[in-house]
Amino acid sequence: MIIKVRACTRASKNQIVYDQALTLWKVYTSSPPVDGKANASIIELLSKYFKRPKTSIEIVQGLQHKDKLIKIKGWEEEDILPFLPKTLF
Repeated sequence: MIIKVRACTRASKNQIVYDQALTLWKVYTSSPPVDGKANASIIELLSKYFKRPKTSIEIVQGLQHKDKLIKIKGWEEEDILPFLPKTLF
């Protein structure tokens, strides 16, 4: 499964929020976008949030941009439904 993510670096706290208007996940990380630190933090945060091993999460596009495409290996679209806000249903 591929999800769209917008990286929000140097945030005051680490968190993940689904933005319904933009249909993407906003990942707030306190890490700076230097030497891949923000990307590593994003993978770690998504791993914890979706309860998946870090090895199953891969940035397939946007390594040096704030908008990214993330592949979650072994997941289908219905697997992400429990993580979406209830207001979408």
